[in-house]
Amino acid sequence: MTVEFGEAVSALANSLVAARHALDTATADLAAVYEADEHLRSLPVPAFALAEARFDVPYVVDSVEEIRPPRLELVRRPVVAIGERELASLLRGAPEDTGARLRRLVEQHERMRDLYDRAREDPEVFRDEPIPDVERLSRADLAALTASASAPAREQLLAVVRDVQELQKALRTAAQKSKPRQRLFIRLDAESLAGVPPEQIQRAALTFRDVQKATVDVGGERVVVPD
Repeated sequence: MTVEFGEAVSALANSLVAARHALDTATADLAAVYEADEHLRSLPVPAFALAEARFDVPYVVDSVEEIRPPRLELVRRPVVAIGERELASLLRGAPEDTGARLRRLVEQHERMRDLYDRAREDPEVFRDEPIPDVERLSRADLAALTASASAPAREQLLAVVRDVQELQKALRTAAQKSKPRQRLFIRLDAESLAGVPPEQIQRAALTFRDVQKATVDVGGERVVVPD
């Protein structure tokens, strides 16, 4: 019998939830017995707990299905750039190393804009092309670049710094969404495993722990867990 790997893990988790419910019910029943008995009433009530469960699951891979992601919906971004005149204004009087960092930032920004525009048409570009690293300008760099620059140059510099950060975030999100998702189908019944050479059998070591929490997230709302 073939099942999806995630479904097998979910089935194990569901069995633990059912076991935990049975233990909680047994604890509640025992508490009622202690409460009803005048001799037991003064004693601590025993409680059943399931703190941790471990599974060693042997399985064989039956098939792997690749699911293509939906088409990316990337909005057209306004063009943000530093003009040649404004670039010269920013570089005037700035230290050489600061100017070099600015030029790298401008180059990376152009590459990121180009990558974003191509990704709008074809998300496959993320398969072979990494997202450029971003040059970080320190406060001292910004102060040196804007000290004697024109007002338009200062505005364009700040706009590019913001746009670089927004582009990098948008590209990383798009690259993650564009990755194909794989579904692993396995066989783990005894009959299927019996006819498979031992070296072809995979093993999954699964550990489930009961983490006590005061609150849990339910549909975006924090809900208090009763003791």
